[in-house]
Amino acid sequence: MFNFFSSLNQFNLVWIVIPSIVLVVSFFIFIFIRRGNDSYEASDGSIFKTNEELLRYEIILNKLNIIFNQDEKDNKYFQEIGLDFNFVDVLKNKGFSEPKILIKYSKELNIISDILNQPKD
Repeated sequence: MFNFFSSLNQFNLVWIVIPSIVLVVSFFIFIFIRRGNDSYEASDGSIFKTNEELLRYEIILNKLNIIFNQDEKDNKYFQEIGLDFNFVDVLKNKGFSEPKILIKYSKELNIISDILNQPKD
């Protein structure tokens, strides 16, 4: 190993050392710049630039988690917020395989849309 470096002349050694130094310095600059950015992390790991975006996301996430985590046998909760139980079943399990299903549940889709598009405070 030592013989390898001793066999290199100064010109070749410069072309190895200078790019190595530039690479190391660039890496540290990137790390320090990246660390300096303020970011906010949601409970599910999503990252946001501002606290306001984070709070809005958390409110929406909590409302949707209630829908997705609600016991499927509890029709009363879905009726309170205006969702048909069959719509929740399609949303969670079956999906919208045909346009007529979307049309059938347009009222429920509007409710979900209102949750997602709630005004920014």
